[in-house]
Amino acid sequence: MKEGAPLPDISTVDALKRTLLNAKSIAHPDPKGGGFTGAHIDRMFERLGIADAVRPKAKLGYAFTGGVASIAKGDAEIGIFNISEIVPVKGVQLVGPLPAEYQNYLVFAGALHVRGEHLAPATAYLQALMEPSSQEAWKAGGFEAIVGGN
Repeated sequence: MKEGAPLPDISTVDALKRTLLNAKSIAHPDPKGGGFTGAHIDRMFERLGIADAVRPKAKLGYAFTGGVASIAKGDAEIGIFNISEIVPVKGVQLVGPLPAEYQNYLVFAGALHVRGEHLAPATAYLQALMEPSSQEAWKAGGFEAIVGGN
C-alpha cells in the first residue's frame, strides 16, 4: 500500500478476498510474462473465485520495472509482489504476507562447483550467508531466515 494509507486486512482468506474485491486497482506481475509470481497470483484469483471481478482492475508490471513504485505514485491502490521487492521501495508500506494457503515461496540455494578453483573464499561466502548474525539482514531485506544447510 502507499505509505500512510490505511492497511487493509489480509490476515485470513476471507479478509484477503474482501480486500481484493474492494480495491480500486491491483498492481502485480504479468501472469503471462514468464515469472512465477504473476502466474501464482492469477491462480490465486481463480482459487478465490474472484478472477472475473479483479482482472479488469489489474495494472500489470514487474517490481524491477516500476510495479511497486506505481503504488507509491498512486497509479494503483494495492500491490501484490514478493516481500523482498516491496521493502526496499520508498513510499510504500508492507501490509504483510498472504495467508498461508496462498503463500508462494521462492527458494534460493548456493553451491560450490566440484572443479572450482577458488573454493575457500566461495565456501566462506556461503557460510557467512548462513551465520546466525546475518539473519537480521535477511529479515530486513524481506527474506525469511535461512535454516539448516551445510
